[in-house]
Amino acid sequence: MTFPGIHLQLTPEDKPYIHSLKQLLQGRCRASVNYDPVVTAMDALFRSQKNGHETKYIVTTSEKLLRLITHNDKASLDDFAGSIITHMGYEHLFLS
Repeated sequence: MTFPGIHLQLTPEDKPYIHSLKQLLQGRCRASVNYDPVVTAMDALFRSQKNGHETKYIVTTSEKLLRLITHNDKASLDDFAGSIITHMGYEHLFLS
């Protein structure tokens, strides 16, 4: 069984690790990647739709996105690493 797709909303600091992550996902799902900073919580949603396949799963290392979704300016990836938060019908998995 494969997922319809996963959108990876990462930061530029994650670029050295993307090859390993892609190897883990290969053959299991389709994935799109974006490194642009998020300004609003909707940015990752729009980018996930823009890739041409449907997805409801967003994997992110963006602390800014975490803070926007939780409405908490002090939210930390260290505190939320591994957490899945549903926002506007999309499941966001936060990684640190």
